[in-house]
Amino acid sequence: MINKGSIREYCKRVLAICKKLGLEPMIWSDMYITANTNGRYYEVPADADCSSWEKPEKGLGLVYWDYYYDDEKFYEKMLNIHKQLSDDVIFAGGSWIWNGIAPNYSKTSACTKAALQTCKKYLMKEVLCTAWMDNGAETPVDAVWPGVALFAHLGFHLEYNEKVLEEEFKECVGGNLPGEFPGICCSICLL
Repeated sequence: MINKGSIREYCKRVLAICKKLGLEPMIWSDMYITANTNGRYYEVPADADCSSWEKPEKGLGLVYWDYYYDDEKFYEKMLNIHKQLSDDVIFAGGSWIWNGIAPNYSKTSACTKAALQTCKKYLMKEVLCTAWMDNGAETPVDAVWPGVALFAHLGFHLEYNEKVLEEEFKECVGGNLPGEFPGICCSICLL
């Protein structure tokens, strides 16, 4: 389990260094949430009162990361918890290239749509698209582009539009959805 005192001291040192360098540090929020919940992150109740929890100091942003859920209500619950901890919260989702030899575009699409729709409701100031190379890093890095394009598309438009996404992908990446990614990428366009 993560020690609250250790996080506090470490973050104070990082904040001091960043202040000297003119940087704005952020920390993945699970460090604070798990320290306050005996190691639980996703299992925090929706009505949790976080007023007595250890919170990050002013100037240390929280990154709410989540790549797993396709339910807007779940993201609402987690964003409510994060907003109790800090007024400086950003969201990090993911383009699923880390789970084997092929990207998981259907997971990317479902989770990204739910997450970013909720982020819009909560007026999140910033969202990030992450891609991890764990579990052997078998998936080609270029497989990330359809997920990144979907993230950008949902960030710049009020609603998802398959045709516009295809045009944007062609313009930005030079490829076709789904033609350049036969069979695999179709799911990102059809959802």
